[in-house]
Amino acid sequence: MEFEQALAPFRSLGAYVSIRSQPDGSRFVHGIQCFGTPATDEHVALLPQFPDLLALGLQGTVISNESLVHIAKLQRLETLDLDQTRIDDAGLFHLRQMSWLEYLHIRETSVTFEGVRDLQACLPKCEICSDWT
Repeated sequence: MEFEQALAPFRSLGAYVSIRSQPDGSRFVHGIQCFGTPATDEHVALLPQFPDLLALGLQGTVISNESLVHIAKLQRLETLDLDQTRIDDAGLFHLRQMSWLEYLHIRETSVTFEGVRDLQACLPKCEICSDWT
């Protein structure tokens, strides 16, 4: 598969990768779970190679606000877990356009109550789990 080479950096981290088949027989990367791996902003910058990605778990990684610029390009992403990362309110700005996002986890980050409130106003259909909700 052509995406197997693109997945190599994630697999080398020990990330769990979910691949699904579509009715036409083609395959796509459904989810990437990097919980507790040494994933960095450089790894996240590779994610737009997987435009059909639906679920992404980056909890417990060292990613920062820089990663959110790349994550915002994933136009089919439904579930995003950023618990225990180095993001803050400035990073949330990049997620405001993600009207398709259904679930967002941002517990144990530097995000404030105001940041969550402002993001929720932009994403009213998204269930946001934070230290403030």
